Amino acid sequence: MLHPITTRDTSAYWSDLFNNEELDQILNLCKTLPLETGTIGNYETTVDDIRKSSVGWLTRNEDTEWIFSRYDGAVQRSNSCWFGLDLDPLRVIQFTVYDDAGGHYEWHWDMHTTPEADNTEVIKQRKLSVVTQLNAPDEYDGGVFQVAPCGQLHDIERKKGLTYMFLSFINHRVSPVTKGTRYSLVGWYEGPDWR
Repeated sequence: MLHPITTRDTSAYWSDLFNNEELDQILNLCKTLPLETGTIGNYETTVDDIRKSSVGWLTRNEDTEWIFSRYDGAVQRSNSCWFGLDLDPLRVIQFTVYDDAGGHYEWHWDMHTTPEADNTEVIKQRKLSVVTQLNAPDEYDGGVFQVAPCGQLHDIERKKGLTYMFLSFINHRVSPVTKGTRYSLVGWYEGPDWR
């Protein structure tokens, strides 16, 4: 069931997109992925002061299609109700690990920066972002997902299974994890250039 927050917040959330058994199945699958250091933007740089996390990548295949399809269906329905954006299906999902060695991600947005003028690579715009919390809040301290639409700070409830959707140009961050490990999925819905 989709729970709208407010139009001004340009976001919405689901508390039941995946049930508890499915969340455990997803987390177990993700824990088999090879992990790499999370980078910043298009530049593949790492700066621990800005971002400290490990990431793995879920791609669309016969084992993961049900996850991608669940996101696609929910996002398409809400997009047609509220945003009306021209979106492509989800291509890849990031599995993100923030641990108690100071895992965090400072304020940022998810939109791509413009490629260099002599770069022929076509980069689609990220338009809607989705984040799903994979483990229970009593398994870690800190790691609060925060958004700041219209300059107002909002803490997103720390709840296993909560999936939060927001426009990709909204500033957001994950505060430092001080105990345990926070696991999440992050997906970006892309589309043609904004008009």
